[in-house]
Amino acid sequence: MFEYYTAAVWVCNYHLIHYWNQGLVKRFGQYYIQMWHGSFGIKKIEKNCDCLTNSQSWTYLAKKNSQNTDFWISNSFFEDEVYQNAFWSVKNILKLGHPRNDIFFKDGQDLVEKKVRKSLSIDGKDKILLYVPTFREKLDFPNYKLDIEKLKKLWKRNRPILENCCKTASKDAEFVGKGLYR
Repeated sequence: MFEYYTAAVWVCNYHLIHYWNQGLVKRFGQYYIQMWHGSFGIKKIEKNCDCLTNSQSWTYLAKKNSQNTDFWISNSFFEDEVYQNAFWSVKNILKLGHPRNDIFFKDGQDLVEKKVRKSLSIDGKDKILLYVPTFREKLDFPNYKLDIEKLKKLWKRNRPILENCCKTASKDAEFVGKGLYR
């Protein structure tokens, strides 16, 4: 909380609901920039998701989060519409792209890929399976546990599998967090 109270700018890709609930107050002169982690509107989010808006306390805090957001970072007109339809009080949208996506399309992408592969000790020829599950509309979680051995048999060779579960999605899973399976 100290960092939020003392920072001049907050840059987040998630809600600060947990912090608002603990009494976080945005000071005069502070800026809150929202870069939301899901940019393509593949599933229902926020006020379009009944499983979330059925909770009055969640809705109150989500509205507070939106009302305190000074700028929304977008990558397209489509995403602008997603923000305006799914969040409350969306005012200033800046179409700047998303660092987490843009890095794959800019010059130097090969260098980024080499650094990632080197840091994870993954051969440059190996294809990688990336598994990133998320919660579903009813907030119930299907069995997210991957059958690594079955996948290896299907591929007929070892291939790296990267898994990144959000805390909510992985709460019942044997593996929680980030992992590299070979």
